[in-house]
Amino acid sequence: MPHVRSIPWFSLLALSCAWSCGTAGGDPQTPPYTDEPAFQGEVDAGGATTAPTPVDIDPSPPPPVSELDATPAEVGAGEGESADSSVPFPACAATTQKAQPVPVDVYFVLDASGSMSDLVAAQKSKWSAVVAAMTDLVGDPRSIGMNVGLELFPRLQAGVPATCTSNADCGAAGPCFLGVCNDASGLPCADNSDCDGASACVPVGTCELDPNQLCNPGGDCGVDGNGFDLGGCQSLPTSSCADGDSCSPSDYSTPDVPIGALPGASTAFLAALSGHSPQGGTPTLAALSAGLETARQNAIAHPDHLVTVVLATDGVPDETGDGRSSACTGVDLATANAAVTQAVSAAFAGSPGIRTFALGVFTPDSEAMGDSVLEAIAAAGGTSQPYIVTTSGTDSGPDGVETQLVAALDQIRGDSLPCRFGVPVPQTGTADFGRVNVRVTSAGATSTVAYVEAGAACGPAGGWYYDADPAEGGVPRFIELCAATCGEVESDPSASVDLALGCATTLP
Repeated sequence: MPHVRSIPWFSLLALSCAWSCGTAGGDPQTPPYTDEPAFQGEVDAGGATTAPTPVDIDPSPPPPVSELDATPAEVGAGEGESADSSVPFPACAATTQKAQPVPVDVYFVLDASGSMSDLVAAQKSKWSAVVAAMTDLVGDPRSIGMNVGLELFPRLQAGVPATCTSNADCGAAGPCFLGVCNDASGLPCADNSDCDGASACVPVGTCELDPNQLCNPGGDCGVDGNGFDLGGCQSLPTSSCADGDSCSPSDYSTPDVPIGALPGASTAFLAALSGHSPQGGTPTLAALSAGLETARQNAIAHPDHLVTVVLATDGVPDETGDGRSSACTGVDLATANAAVTQAVSAAFAGSPGIRTFALGVFTPDSEAMGDSVLEAIAAAGGTSQPYIVTTSGTDSGPDGVETQLVAALDQIRGDSLPCRFGVPVPQTGTADFGRVNVRVTSAGATSTVAYVEAGAACGPAGGWYYDADPAEGGVPRFIELCAATCGEVESDPSASVDLALGCATTLP
């Protein structure tokens, strides 16, 4: 009579608690370990059993099955939970590996329009404050390893010269902005032919300490609305074409500084900033659309990187394209803001998704309007709230513009850098995202951090979550720590984060 040999329970154990086993439910149920000898027998086809034969076995658990490169197995303190609590089982065996921080790429889309020349302190403009804060960021040792790139806007349409002395220089992008019509329109002009018959073109100059302010050549500019001295009024031997800005995203597709690693990338980054002077309008839609696409292509080329865009601006979108050429047309704020927000939202929802931070530098008269625009952009870009810097009449102390900018950029860096880690990928098989645990070692103690499913579920107790929820069909790329847990890691220079693989994820 044929015999069927039974499978000893301890050989089944090797199939449980494996990171890549692809189990859908809880831990496989296995009998408890015991110090008593186990027995195995044979069962014939009629159900009769032969006499069991004692077999001595090692009572210690077998090594875990893992297809990942990991440190030697360690036994978790009861991690995981049996589907049937009436059946006892041993502590789950897990493999651990050091969590690897995710490389971070930050692409700055920086407003360099004429209003960036406005003063925020005596003889200090918004632009000089931004350049100083950016210099601080890329030179900070804490930024080493971060990858940065830069796109400045506005840019000129193809064929439009950087300077002009007559309308002939500008062509369709004219007139050359040498004066204004002395009527209610205040339109730019080069000569009387650019104004209607009842008005004339009056030459204008720019203020010595704020080139964004127009004035009567040869006079004194006085002070601005914040009481800052504007210096004397300088005539304009050359100027710029009034309609020279480009509103075509293709004209912004080449970065001023390609994304590269710090500290090496700082040289080109700072050279681009120092060699630029604010000028022109604010074609945010074209510039940001191109910046988001540059970031997306970078994310495709580097799927293990976390890629973000930072829009830094001092104004609301005031130029957009007509779809027929690269020239800009004026547009109402609601329409421009809706178009920008839609572009940011589409980038965040894309694959790979690109987050957008919004950083605003506003004077008191534009702050309320600017806040609402950047709030919509930040919400659409997955970063919740914008960072707002306000002019306060001083550049020193906690309210100084430069100080605020440094703090805002530091927060953006902190939100991007320290608490995101790569999701381990098995060499073969299917990843089981329900069998990952995060362990934090701080102040000499190790604790397992609870999984909270989404960033919105984070609370004072901390936790961790995936950037895409696997329970809703998402495929995670990153493990992210909640703010409370991140703060614990940041506050302890000796802290470490490890991933324990193979046991059911610990929940709150």
